[in-house]
Amino acid sequence: MGSIAKEAGTDVPHERIFNTDPILITQPGYVYIYLSNESPTTVEVYFDDFKVTQTKSPVIQQDDYYAFGLTFNSYQRENSTKNNYTYNGKELQDELDLGWMDFGARMYQPEIGRWGVVDPKVEKYESISPYTYAFNNPIRFIDIQGMDPGDVVVVFAGADLSSNGGLGSTGGIVHGVQQGHTNSRGGSVRNFSSSYMKPRYVSTPVGTTAVLEPVDLDEATQGAYDYIKENRTNDGNVIIYGYSYGGVLANHLNKRLKKDNINVNFLITIDAADGPSSDKVNRIVDDNADENLNIFQENKSALGSRGGKNTRSDGSENGIDNEISLSYIDENGKKQKTVHSNIDEATLQRVLTEILKKLNN
Repeated sequence: MGSIAKEAGTDVPHERIFNTDPILITQPGYVYIYLSNESPTTVEVYFDDFKVTQTKSPVIQQDDYYAFGLTFNSYQRENSTKNNYTYNGKELQDELDLGWMDFGARMYQPEIGRWGVVDPKVEKYESISPYTYAFNNPIRFIDIQGMDPGDVVVVFAGADLSSNGGLGSTGGIVHGVQQGHTNSRGGSVRNFSSSYMKPRYVSTPVGTTAVLEPVDLDEATQGAYDYIKENRTNDGNVIIYGYSYGGVLANHLNKRLKKDNINVNFLITIDAADGPSSDKVNRIVDDNADENLNIFQENKSALGSRGGKNTRSDGSENGIDNEISLSYIDENGKKQKTVHSNIDEATLQRVLTEILKKLNN
């Protein structure tokens, strides 16, 4: 209690008693404020203009979440309009106090971490309950549309010189990705042949004959391009692998996706080559590829195929891991020299490990 608020004169304002340090309130509750004139001595006290000023926080609404979307520590400023677009930006449907969230394809129940109906693509995931949210891994997956997480892995084989749709050893990568990821967590993986030449039929004095001509890069990558566009989602990983001429196609596909503002999380090029034209291969990796693992060897094959170092457009190697493979241990435990014809098998386990690491991270 103090006497500072006394008047000094007649009909003049008295001094103010105020707290110069604001009180920060960090949680909802009530403030109990009172005035007292208790004093050992008699003091005339007049409270004629008492006021408490509240400066509101700029935060209108705050919601904290458990991993599967159940809220806690929620806050909303009084007399404000509630924002129903909360967990992962999805709208809360609470007209009947159900607490469901609209993910587009399905309604989600965050209290139990489950969907109310089955996955619309249930036939793709026989090993997973069609009611589980984000494959029971909400830290890794967002499940933006209530469907497939949208991971896509595209695998290009070496040049299809015989034009018979050859896939080389790429089946091992596809099988490994299926066993290590897509069969249990969803996503799509497919291998593609690398079309190299195609016949063009021309008329001659003695009849019609076929002339072989190179396949345009856009045409050679069209199947893989369509596959990615059909199966990816905004939160899914896009991974592209290519061996030999397939490495040329993989890099070209990355450039096509850049035009569509599609990010490639992981680009793998294994001894990217174009036969006798290997020295002219475009080895610039566009910046829409986050990472590029480029493994190559420097000895030309009988056709002149060999890989080389990749760079970014500015000449740097940011995000690019260039590795030269000199030798490897085969399945019989013997050391073998790495050449163009065996580098795909020599790097198979390394490549598969890196792909699964990206997908399961």
